[in-house]
Amino acid sequence: MPYFFIVPAFLLLFLGLLAGVLLLRFTRLKKAAPFAFGAAIGSLAGFVGANGMLWALVYGALQLMPQATTHLEPTGWLSALTALSAVGMLIIMPMLASAAGTIVGAVAGLYLAMRRAQRQS
Repeated sequence: MPYFFIVPAFLLLFLGLLAGVLLLRFTRLKKAAPFAFGAAIGSLAGFVGANGMLWALVYGALQLMPQATTHLEPTGWLSALTALSAVGMLIIMPMLASAAGTIVGAVAGLYLAMRRAQRQS
């Protein structure tokens, strides 16, 4: 359910960065356009990569959960801990992974654009 909020916010950010690239391209600051484009593409790669890794980890954790608790009698604190960890994995972690992936990807895209600009000059 958190992707109902995450994906539209990311799309607005991504489209804003691409609009910024177009605006920069046709102004005096056209030398900054490749950096904004690198940040936009990097944020897309970071968003997709972080969420892919997150869901691989969540799938693995959810596969292990029933096997770990089938031989135990779940007490009150154990079932509460299991429920809390499931909520954390399914609701909170996608938001954190999306934000971290977007930021790390944008910084990596900017870094690669700067390296490319240094090689060209």
